[in-house]
Amino acid sequence: MSSVTGCLPENNPGSGMKSRYHVRETVPADSDCSAIVCTVSFDAALLFCICCTQIVHALFCRPDTLARSYEIWLSNASGASRQAIKMVRDMKNSTFDVQDIDKIPQRSDLIPANRTALLAARALATGEPPYFGLYPPCNAIHPCVESCLRVPIPWLMAVFKWAFPIYGARIPN
Repeated sequence: MSSVTGCLPENNPGSGMKSRYHVRETVPADSDCSAIVCTVSFDAALLFCICCTQIVHALFCRPDTLARSYEIWLSNASGASRQAIKMVRDMKNSTFDVQDIDKIPQRSDLIPANRTALLAARALATGEPPYFGLYPPCNAIHPCVESCLRVPIPWLMAVFKWAFPIYGARIPN
């Protein structure tokens, strides 16, 4: 069992903010230690979020600033296909390569409703005048799911399980 021991803040000098909570894990009474205390710093969490934002921005807008292996790792973690990530990058420059849409219907996990929507998006992109919108079609980003609303929670759980050994490793004192 673990419980947050209420609001036991430590003041962060200079910021005036209460930025730390202590989490106490209960251990059996016959154990030689009474509790394990873990401190979570909101400053560190905020800094982590800002750094992640910069990294994801670099993935889409400036991939040349990332190591190729790290770019591949981030692309795998995103769950989107290479064509979908390329579409996002191209649309940042107000361009669209119809061949990217042509590759997605070949996927084995594409559902029929998304195939129809992708073919309609392709028809608009190749029409006169060409129209491809501001963003890539959602059906290209997640071809195996009909609605954008069904993507975040399952993918969050999958990526959490995949990345937890990396970010959740306990560092000894």
